[in-house]
Amino acid sequence: MTINYTHQNFGEIDLGAHAEAAFCEYSKYVTQDRALPDIRDGLKPVHRRILFSMYELNNTFNKPYKKSARIIGDVLGKYHPHGDSACYGSLVRMTQPWVMSAPLADGQGNWGDTDKNSAAAMRYTEVRLSRVSNGLMDDLKTETVSWKPNYDGSEKEPEVLPARFPNLVINGVEGIGIGMASSIPPHHPVEAMNCVLALLEGRKSGEAVPTEKLMALMPAPDFPTGGVVYALENYQQVWELGQGSVRIRAEWEEELIEGRKCIVIKSLPYGVSPSDALIQVNQARRPHPETGQIALRGITGERDEGDSDGLRLVFEVNYGVEPEIALNELCNLPNSCFDISVSYNMNVIDQMEPVSIGLRQAFDRFIDFREDVVTKRSTKLLSDAKSRMHILDGFIKALDKMDQTIAMIRNNPKQSDAKAALIEFLEIDALQASKILEMTLGKLTQGEVSNYKREHEKCALEVADLEDILRNRSRLLDVIREETEAQIEIFLSETSEQGAKLYEMRRSQWTHEEMRLSKADQIPREYCSVILSQQGFTRRISAEELKEQRRGTQGTQQIELAKRDSIALATECFSHDVLAFVTSLGRIAFAKAYEIDTSLRGQHIHNLVKLDTAQDEKVIQIVSIEDEMVEHASQLQLVLATKRGMIKRTNFSLFNPKVSRTVKAIRLSEGDEVAFFGVNRESDVITLASSGNKVVRFTLSEIRETSRTSRGVMAMNLDCDAHIVSCSVVKAEAIERALIGFVSKSGQLKITQLAHYRQTKRKAKGVTAMKLAEKDQILSAFTLDESELQTLDVVSTSKKGKMNRVNLGSFRVMNRMTQGVKFVSMKDKDELISAYLVRGEKENPVDEIDEAIAPDSGQVTS
Repeated sequence: MTINYTHQNFGEIDLGAHAEAAFCEYSKYVTQDRALPDIRDGLKPVHRRILFSMYELNNTFNKPYKKSARIIGDVLGKYHPHGDSACYGSLVRMTQPWVMSAPLADGQGNWGDTDKNSAAAMRYTEVRLSRVSNGLMDDLKTETVSWKPNYDGSEKEPEVLPARFPNLVINGVEGIGIGMASSIPPHHPVEAMNCVLALLEGRKSGEAVPTEKLMALMPAPDFPTGGVVYALENYQQVWELGQGSVRIRAEWEEELIEGRKCIVIKSLPYGVSPSDALIQVNQARRPHPETGQIALRGITGERDEGDSDGLRLVFEVNYGVEPEIALNELCNLPNSCFDISVSYNMNVIDQMEPVSIGLRQAFDRFIDFREDVVTKRSTKLLSDAKSRMHILDGFIKALDKMDQTIAMIRNNPKQSDAKAALIEFLEIDALQASKILEMTLGKLTQGEVSNYKREHEKCALEVADLEDILRNRSRLLDVIREETEAQIEIFLSETSEQGAKLYEMRRSQWTHEEMRLSKADQIPREYCSVILSQQGFTRRISAEELKEQRRGTQGTQQIELAKRDSIALATECFSHDVLAFVTSLGRIAFAKAYEIDTSLRGQHIHNLVKLDTAQDEKVIQIVSIEDEMVEHASQLQLVLATKRGMIKRTNFSLFNPKVSRTVKAIRLSEGDEVAFFGVNRESDVITLASSGNKVVRFTLSEIRETSRTSRGVMAMNLDCDAHIVSCSVVKAEAIERALIGFVSKSGQLKITQLAHYRQTKRKAKGVTAMKLAEKDQILSAFTLDESELQTLDVVSTSKKGKMNRVNLGSFRVMNRMTQGVKFVSMKDKDELISAYLVRGEKENPVDEIDEAIAPDSGQVTS
């Protein structure tokens, strides 16, 4: 049968308006009835319904356990028409002591574990209310809260539970609604209750309690899994606005296991599973599948030694690495399992509306709620006490005239007649007469008469006390304080399965000290060398790794080179210096020295700086810049010299070494490239050496300051085939005690007084540097103070990757026109491609050094 809707009049609606209204209605339902907790009892509807259902089933802490399936079935059938798995998941959460600061349910059976293994099915587990949860429902039967019908109107359920402790703060909450979410970490129960006591005293005295005092009582969140809470600088904002975050780090200790230093983790941050932590460390120790980099070098092995006594993760520390440095490597891993951020986003339901609150407002609203509960309870108890007194008045009147009362009852044919006679005879009302008629003969003894009188006196005292509570707010606050102190005693009496007190002390430690170490803090502060291969692989080598050797040795392998690759550049620096990478296109990029890999394979330069591969841009020079120079950039000059003898200086403040980017530093002529880069003062003297065996020196003030992208001016008048191979800078006042050294490609070295080379003007041809054998060329030049001759080493690198280190004290100072001496042997057509100075091995790398003559050398590319 086909139904024709053509002539049906359904009316018209705006689809957009209808969809908007329907979505808003749905959003409101999800937010209020599922996602966010109530500000008063800190519970979402599903948790409240589970607890109330267990209470209705008399499934309390002092009664036997009941099957979880029975509880969930009762909840779904009466109050919560949703999925059973989600409802059971909510019950599971309330039983887990590693999730809840104060668990509201006591489970028996497999309820999961910290490794995020699921609980057993509900048909296998058993549960009952915990002792603590009694504080949520003790006042349910005294008309303290409003009730509402369930989803089908067949049952009634409480709109809120009359909590005696601030469950919202103590157990926290996680909830995601539509357009709104809530995140409140757990806190220590006793600390939270002490805040309640402090605010009660403030209300009683009429004085506002400073937030600082409350922060002293509850200085940080307290996580049931332990850890160390820090980064508390925004914690006051959490108290006032409910927004902010803290960090929590794993607790650890150092142990020596089988002669090896190990990090032993005793607790992980809240919500982190041990298996996730082990997997993360295992993956971080392996080379990245794309870049080949190893994120974690301080750890060589990991294992789980935890048992029923608690968590114990053991991480073996690499030789030569301090455990604290290795731990910070763990904590600085991306999305680290050992150091996490925990956010506060305190959105709750207050008077049927979603609101954002702070911790202070949460406590204030809880105390408001407690005042309301105690007031309603007192009103109910007062009404009950007065009703009982009224009945007792009738009993006492009847028993005072017992014989007449009995005779009157017996002489009336009907109960209604006896009731009317009693009302008239004893001057009582109908209710009192009915209760007298319901009395048994056993109540007519003389002892019972005395009991009624004592009970009447007791009720009279109770009525007076309750009226005082309702009339006097100070008295009302005293009652709340007494109940709060009683609840604290309940928390303090809670014990674990092993008998230990659960809430005597905090589970999480806290500190205002900064615990996160930056990568710079983790790197040992030492002198090191940086080398770069022709194919762009670079490595940082510590000073300890590069040992001093005797004259004439071949050196040691310091980087694994690919086939047909060779060393192009090498320089000395401090591990925390800024490195300037000068490119063949006249651009400069900056990076910290410690960012360079220390593995034997090294890393590709593209992982550090951005190069224009389309124009075959390459790094042709690496220069170190001290941090102090970066901080005083406006007082310094950036000096660049090219192979074809051009030179320029620009104010260093026009560059930003703190930003990782590649910027234009000089406009180069075709075929020209940068031969020298330095950061110096205008009064310094620059010395340039050419491949034509010439040396020229003049002050930087002879060069006018230009813009960042300018071409510069001529520095040295070069012969046709000559080019600049090395530059160095000396302070003007140090010329007389300065030495200059020359190294040739064949391995010859000569040291001479710098003053023996006369100072010239800019654009001069210069004077002869040293005697050279046929076809030999000057590789590099360096300057030093004569007092440093015994404390500096010269490090050379050959084309085949051999590095050598020789102390300059092995060489005597010669005349200007001498040939020099052999300091490194070359074999198999090998030749030097780099030579530079480093501090001697006996020097303290963190001692202050004389900056008048900074050991400096230019670089040459083959």
